[in-house]
Amino acid sequence: MRELTRRLHERSASDLDPIGMGAAPLEIRAVTEELDRLLGRLKASLQQQSNFIGDAAHQLRTPLAALKASAEYLQRHRRAEDREPALQRVVETADRCIRVVNQLLSLARADVAQSGGVSLAQVDVVALCEEIVTDSVDAALAAGIDLGVEADPAVQAVDAEPTLLREALRNLVDNAIQHTPPGGRVTVQLAARPIGSASP
Repeated sequence: MRELTRRLHERSASDLDPIGMGAAPLEIRAVTEELDRLLGRLKASLQQQSNFIGDAAHQLRTPLAALKASAEYLQRHRRAEDREPALQRVVETADRCIRVVNQLLSLARADVAQSGGVSLAQVDVVALCEEIVTDSVDAALAAGIDLGVEADPAVQAVDAEPTLLREALRNLVDNAIQHTPPGGRVTVQLAARPIGSASP
């Protein structure tokens, strides 16, 4: 126990390598093996977050450079016929940046929700979907997409972690809008089904 305490005390916060006390007595070995598994899961989780942040930074770097170039173009050109295409590029590039930032915010909120353990609560899923669709109407209209909600009257509140459910539904709606061609339709459908029944 003293050796395990010493190793943990001397370890830096960034050191997630296994403790490695294979020669310890059986009772202590079980504890150290569980600690090693926990450290392994933490290391994998941090690596995933690092990869995501790196990808997000790369995705933001290019559109931000394009945004700067479009703004500089607008400064140099005063005629309306020259400015209109550049303004459109500014809007499209800003939308790309917003999507990436929203993904980062979703990840942060999901991490906060999970950090204290997943706690379930009763969530009015119909009201939640209606709220998300209402928030997304402007983006859908701008993309020429018909967005709506269809809910089975039998749908009731569900047991879920509110933040994680909200972010999952919001990402589904955002992705549907982003990948649906102009003139298309995105409908969030809610149906009550017994556990184990087949999905449509």
